[in-house]
Amino acid sequence: MFLKKVYHIFEKIYYNDTPAELFKAHLYKDKIVKLFVRSRSSQLQYDKFLDKLMKAGIIDLKVVENTEINDKEVDLDSEKIEDTLTLLNKYIEDSDFELKKERVKTLLKEVYLEACEAE
Repeated sequence: MFLKKVYHIFEKIYYNDTPAELFKAHLYKDKIVKLFVRSRSSQLQYDKFLDKLMKAGIIDLKVVENTEINDKEVDLDSEKIEDTLTLLNKYIEDSDFELKKERVKTLLKEVYLEACEAE
């Protein structure tokens, strides 16, 4: 018998300068909320929004701020980018242990490749 899940404990909210007065915070009572902040032009409005959400009786709140990167500010050419196996091999070389490092590298590579192929 299939039972439809009618109650969701996890909710996502996307904040985009949402006025606190129009936000129905009571819908999030007793829920775990993840708030994605897309844009915030007024700190006061944002604080009112958060205050209303917290007073609604949510269980927990995680805030994810706008994570856009301005490519003009980041110079990727100056950064040395290495693949995972290279980083693992360097870690093994720099580690101080009594095992044969080449054997450890081989085992680690096998495990890594197997993990990449797993679904």
